[in-house]
Amino acid sequence: MDVARALLIYDAGVGGHLRVGRSLFFEPGVHYSRTNHATEASGTRDEQQLHYLAQVGLRLGNKVDLLAAAGVRHTLAGGALAGCGRVRGRGRL
Repeated sequence: MDVARALLIYDAGVGGHLRVGRSLFFEPGVHYSRTNHATEASGTRDEQQLHYLAQVGLRLGNKVDLLAAAGVRHTLAGGALAGCGRVRGRGRL
């Protein structure tokens, strides 16, 4: 909740952790988010989005995982990109 901007944001998601080999794994996931604007007079609409995520990881030893991830965000309602998908990617070590 962002009181200064009068936003209420909530989300939920589910995913899995699948071992492909001894040190390789795959993590798919789906995430839903919704943003509600408390000030309807501003003309901004509420936004609903689905995020499809996939991550591939390589376990290096017992304490380090090398990860590569990508995702697609699909705006279901509201916002300027309603009905369009947007591709994003991220990586971390």
